[in-house]
Amino acid sequence: MRLRTIVGATITTVFSTLLAVSTAPPASAAFPVLITPAPGASLVGGSSGPLVLDFATPGSYSIFVTCDSRYIWSNGGRVPYSAGRQTIPIDPLEVNSGEDLGGATCQIDIYGSESPYKTTSTFTVVSPPLALSAVTVTKAEFYPLVRDKYLDETEFVFSVNRKADATLTVADPDGRIYYTKSVWAHGAGQYRIAWKGQTTSGRPVEPGRYRATVTAVADGAILSQSARVQVVTKKVVRKQTIRKDELGGRETTGGNCRVEYEDEGTLLDCWGGAYARSTYTFKIPADATNLRWGARTSYTSLDKYRGSLAKNGVRTSATTFQVRVQVTGWRAVYVHGASLTFRARTQI
Repeated sequence: MRLRTIVGATITTVFSTLLAVSTAPPASAAFPVLITPAPGASLVGGSSGPLVLDFATPGSYSIFVTCDSRYIWSNGGRVPYSAGRQTIPIDPLEVNSGEDLGGATCQIDIYGSESPYKTTSTFTVVSPPLALSAVTVTKAEFYPLVRDKYLDETEFVFSVNRKADATLTVADPDGRIYYTKSVWAHGAGQYRIAWKGQTTSGRPVEPGRYRATVTAVADGAILSQSARVQVVTKKVVRKQTIRKDELGGRETTGGNCRVEYEDEGTLLDCWGGAYARSTYTFKIPADATNLRWGARTSYTSLDKYRGSLAKNGVRTSATTFQVRVQVTGWRAVYVHGASLTFRARTQI
């Protein structure tokens, strides 16, 4: 198990206790010999050893591995081992973030429960040679030029086996670079870089094919992988909805009627008058079809239910639609807004 969170003082106490309760070994007892890693050897960062020990006599032993004063692994303490050669995997040589311990000096301490002695050896950790996976694209074809939340961006996914500087560049077939973004790969793992079909300065690129290249750099090694992506735009038939609130209409009156703008909404109120009217005008594409309109109203205590309350919608031109709410006589209502839904070709 890992002992990453144990402070040095606590570990020192554990070691002191182990030594205090131990007794001198029998004269015939021999302490285990560490075969691998040999003193001064190197292990690759992220590896899990293993440790190879020769146990001349059976016994219980506690084994600890520390790297640059950080505890990496322990066997749990007082684990019985039989005589002979034993192979013991350890936790990967990395810190909590997944970063390998390249350049660290590590120490192995082996304590015997029946002996005051211990075996200590050191080794170094070297970072593995840089490796970069192929780059994959979450959406090889996407529609970023109209920000309508439909396939507006794509992601380039890649993996490295160690910490590295990574840079994404997006270029056209002629090699002109439009977008550049750098990320710090803090350790081995998968990384994702999003692209919204824009230049580095935030301007939309032209529709077409592009090549995305991820370049990783570490300790002088430079590796690159590329993937293709296409920026697309087109017109499709879609359902669209336009909504306007109570302040989005135009009010008119005739006779003994009035209009008031209140917190509850726009009040249309007639006292035996000709009319009070709210008119909502919508601009629509000329090819709009399947038009469905609505007007939201609510009750008011001023309404005497004598006269009329009328709601209607009419296409007044190829590119205009109007929704009207009107009261006459002794009617009064609050108007909260209107909406229009239709189908039309739209750019994506």
